[in-house]
Amino acid sequence: MTLWVLGLNHQTAPVELRERAAFAGDALPRALGSLRDTPQIAEAVLLSTCNRTELYAVAESAQALDQWLHAQAGDLQGYLYQHADADAVRHLFRVATGLDSMVLGEPQILGQVKDAWSTARDHGLLGQRLDRLFQQTFSVAKRARTDTQVGANPVSVASAAVRLAQNAFARLDDSTVLLVGAGETIELAARHLSEGKVRRLLIANRTLAHAQELASRHGGVALPLTELERHLAEADVVFSATAAREPVIHRAAVANALRARRHKPMLLFDLAVPRDIEADVATLKDAFLYTVDDLERAVEDNRRSRREAAAEAETIIDLQVSRFVETLQASAHQAPLRQLRAFGEATRAELLERARQQLANGKPADDVLELLAHGLTNRLLHPPTAALRAAALSGDADLTQPMTPTLRRKLEALAERREELERLLAEPEVVANNARFRDLSREFSQLEPIATALADEARAKADLAAAESMRADPDLRELADEEIAAAQTRLQELEQELALLLVPRDPRDEGNLFLEVRAGTGGDEAAIFAGDLFRMYARYAERQGWKVEIESDNPGEHGGYKEVVARVVGRGAFSRLKFESGTHRVQRVPATESQGRIHTSAATVAIIPEADEVDEIVINPADLRVDTYRSSGAGGQHVNKTESAIRITHLPSGVVVECQTERSQHANRDKAMKRLKAQLLDAERQRHDAAQAESRRLQVGSGDRSQRIRTYNFPQGRITDHRVEGLTLYDLPNVLAGDLDPLLQRLSHEHQVDALAQLSAG
Repeated sequence: MTLWVLGLNHQTAPVELRERAAFAGDALPRALGSLRDTPQIAEAVLLSTCNRTELYAVAESAQALDQWLHAQAGDLQGYLYQHADADAVRHLFRVATGLDSMVLGEPQILGQVKDAWSTARDHGLLGQRLDRLFQQTFSVAKRARTDTQVGANPVSVASAAVRLAQNAFARLDDSTVLLVGAGETIELAARHLSEGKVRRLLIANRTLAHAQELASRHGGVALPLTELERHLAEADVVFSATAAREPVIHRAAVANALRARRHKPMLLFDLAVPRDIEADVATLKDAFLYTVDDLERAVEDNRRSRREAAAEAETIIDLQVSRFVETLQASAHQAPLRQLRAFGEATRAELLERARQQLANGKPADDVLELLAHGLTNRLLHPPTAALRAAALSGDADLTQPMTPTLRRKLEALAERREELERLLAEPEVVANNARFRDLSREFSQLEPIATALADEARAKADLAAAESMRADPDLRELADEEIAAAQTRLQELEQELALLLVPRDPRDEGNLFLEVRAGTGGDEAAIFAGDLFRMYARYAERQGWKVEIESDNPGEHGGYKEVVARVVGRGAFSRLKFESGTHRVQRVPATESQGRIHTSAATVAIIPEADEVDEIVINPADLRVDTYRSSGAGGQHVNKTESAIRITHLPSGVVVECQTERSQHANRDKAMKRLKAQLLDAERQRHDAAQAESRRLQVGSGDRSQRIRTYNFPQGRITDHRVEGLTLYDLPNVLAGDLDPLLQRLSHEHQVDALAQLSAG
């Protein structure tokens, strides 16, 4: 399961939306009970303050969090942010440290995070992962505040409001201040007011005892909330922060108070979310209403003064995020390691006892030792052997491949090239040459992930060395073993990441493509199968959020397509589907077959990358023959009166493209030209690839359209890809429904393994 955070705050949503998603008072236990009853969410902590509502959870997907929040607060799309795993950890560290607060570095948020964690624990929502995360969060926040000045001269929303009131009134010591509520925010406001002295302090709260306790500490007068309106006219300044779901101060009450004051101005600070004071109070002539969002400008000076300290705190957080994620990853492997060790101990004890009995029965010692060694070898190697076999079948076998000296040399050369590029990009003559600067910048950005991974690897090696030196201290040995395991796991992951970063990337991978499916041998059955294939790819594209636009089609007489061409638009479309080119064979019993005999037919699939840059291929207009005709399809030539359809023939190559999907001839011509450019560019690249035998070895299969790459056996529900040994799935209905990932991931994996093998050999 994944660690997620989903939320909104003062930076992404106005107060009127935040109050919809606020959980205070009785609403919080109900919300936590609802979370506990949501099976898709394994662990959860709900943080709800005046400036943010955030749900931290361990769940299979973020969809469960989104659905839960939508059910509680309605549609908030466009105002929510979402982070996973390391990014979620970093976000929580920043929140607890005050780096994500309206008042940078404010201390109140850490207490609110602790309260959220404690409440989740009391409601049975905490598991091992979230509990460990929040415990680490408290440690990181404390260290950031201790080691930097981010928490110096603490400022809160309450103190910012008091300061604004002091600026508005020349003398607060001649004013009456009314506090509504008795929570932490009002406590802070009372503390700042008592330090600055006020003439009279009134504190109104639903629970009178809480108001009396607060009044006794700060020299105020306690009132029950029911008497609020009667005393409202006495107040020059009002601060309100309750947990009420509905406003406690209404426009009519303020209007009455202003009349009683003979329209002497009244300053009101609504520090609650949901809001305590009706928003239309601001329309009253002598009432000046401020919400938590209005205080944003008032605290900007504080934010500027703390930015340098915040940068230091960010550095601490980045380091702690890496260490925490590594610890989580290592702990995830601890259980199977402990199980393996326990299995080894049990096996040793069992076989040793058996050997002693054999010796006691007079069996020769050499025979007993031979049997003992053989038994230990077989029994102890069985679990890891089975695991490696499973990894090979699932496509994870490359995780067992070490970083070879050849790959290491290539990495070092690329790191040196990046340093060289960094120097070149700083030279004035390179900066002045826009074209060269652009090319070098592009190359530099491509090498940046390798440099980052190498730096991470260096840190992991340093952590491993430090942990190994700690092992000499008996008191630290257990902690050192945990850190050694975490560092070793991290190093293995980084080696794999670095190796994959060396795999050459096709510059066309992120682009769109043209999908062409044509019926092959088999007559009507081939056309029906071509239709099945097209729908399979269309459903897969829909799952990825891609767009499929049919460019032209020629339906079969009994269903399916004799030929269909579509444009697939989506990021990474070509990288996912590029290995689908080739001949696809189907084996099934046709609906018209009375004897139940299995027929074999075929269809071809072509995946052609779209030409993003028209300058890549130059087409001479003199080489084109353009024919127009009336669109077919529904209505056909009996209805269409204009010749809007286009057929373009490229005379030198003989390539013909058609388009009839648009209403205007110009639109159809533009689409047809785009396809023509793509086909000509693809043909040019195929000629180039044919001359480059080395690059062809980095392909999973040749992609040749005459090659049988896959068989779909309907009677057995089986699908077999002939390019990868052992790639057979008995899940044909789901594959045809668009679940292509089990196939595509294995093909991509084989491509990466072959590429790494070529690089290592080189």
